[in-house]
Amino acid sequence: MTAEVEVLVPSLSEIAPAVAAEVGGILAFADGLIVTTDSEAAEASELLAKIATITKRTKDARLQITRPLDQAKKAAMEQEKTTLAPLLPVEALLRKGIGEYEAEKQRKAREEAERVERERREAEEAARKVAEEAARKAREAEEKAAEAADKETAVAAEQAAQEAAEAAERAEMERFVAEKAEVAKVVDPGPVKTASGTTSVVMVWKNEVVDETVIPREYLQVNQAAITKAVRAGVRDIPGVRIFEEAQTRVRASR
Repeated sequence: MTAEVEVLVPSLSEIAPAVAAEVGGILAFADGLIVTTDSEAAEASELLAKIATITKRTKDARLQITRPLDQAKKAAMEQEKTTLAPLLPVEALLRKGIGEYEAEKQRKAREEAERVERERREAEEAARKVAEEAARKAREAEEKAAEAADKETAVAAEQAAQEAAEAAERAEMERFVAEKAEVAKVVDPGPVKTASGTTSVVMVWKNEVVDETVIPREYLQVNQAAITKAVRAGVRDIPGVRIFEEAQTRVRASR
């Protein structure tokens, strides 16, 4: 869908020279003006009125340019919104489905990782016990070899010690293999590429307020709009707020 929009508007430069001249005059007159008397206050008020008049005239000229553009932009945005509206629930449903599917995959992967880690620890504990038993037998064999009175007994004891040492070595190897057991990891499936585009899933940390009464102060925000409304309504005492009067000058340009 394509559309060409031609907007014919006047140029702001048509009034710019006259406005610039008036601005220059106001600046020259206002230079050094200090309001200390009624006459000076009247002069300042006259300047403010002129400024308001110039501001309004310039704004009106600007609106002649920007209002058609704003209207064209609004119409285009409304047309875009109407065109895409039927797709929004479908998009939300698809995103939800893919997100739930990937979350379930992540959960299963974490459970598998925990199972493998648990089995690794159990294997490590079993290997430790085997090694301790082998060491005990080796000590017993060494003691028997020391007590043996003849060569044959000594040889047998030495052989037993050798077997115990080999058993300890095997136990250590089993422990090492258990430590190096492959642990299942949370798998990133990567982007899914199709002819129409690419879809990827990322896990994002989010939050939901469940009890605002216990939220730390640094995460709270003062409701300035509510305070201003209360002060304008007549409230004059709010803990932690300084309420005061301030003079404001209001100007209405002549038509």
